[in-house]
Amino acid sequence: MMVGDNFIYIFFPKCAGTFISEVISRYGFGKELNKLPEGVKFKGHSTKLLNPDKIPDNYRNKIITTSIRNPWEWYVSFWAYKHYVKTIGIDEKINNPGHINYYYNPKLNFKDYLLKIFDNNRNTDFIDRKINICNHSNPFNYMVKQNVGLYTFFWHEKSMNMIDKYFRVENIWQELSDFFKIPIRNLKKTNKINVSPHDHYSTYYDDELKNMVAKKDRIIIDKFDYKFEEA
Repeated sequence: MMVGDNFIYIFFPKCAGTFISEVISRYGFGKELNKLPEGVKFKGHSTKLLNPDKIPDNYRNKIITTSIRNPWEWYVSFWAYKHYVKTIGIDEKINNPGHINYYYNPKLNFKDYLLKIFDNNRNTDFIDRKINICNHSNPFNYMVKQNVGLYTFFWHEKSMNMIDKYFRVENIWQELSDFFKIPIRNLKKTNKINVSPHDHYSTYYDDELKNMVAKKDRIIIDKFDYKFEEA
């Protein structure tokens, strides 16, 4: 979580969060909240993953921001980052029942990967397992009962209805420029971080997968008027 004079930025996985945090830090707009106030508990590797409902009371008068991404593109980025980048020790993690890669093997091709994420029969078997994804709680109970996708679970768990301002990843330069009042040419001096190497997201989808995301992540698609766009 990044804190500025009049805003808070909540990190969201694979939505340019590391890059946005770097922009905020580099230009002095804010800094990461490294120490939680007394009485605020959070389990995770960094307070940058703090949920909006855990924001300390003395910060609640600030504008709460985060970033959002087209769901069809998000799944490709989520898969590609693990498939191409996070490969160290992957075989050991795949065989470890306590690690998410055991359930969603990123070495699979994209279609098989996404079908596993959306398989409610398989997910039902994991409802009672002790597991977390990106420092989030077990998602399977919510995903199965609500019949939603992993992206929608992240969005729900982070209390995203509390957000005042969303930075859209597909228009990130302009969104950040407008909010922080800084020229786009200056922003582009900051390198993007933790980029997932992949082609245009549409090239990974067939009709089955495209319709599946449309159904599972309909809440986000409708709220932000996202469309599936061809390359």
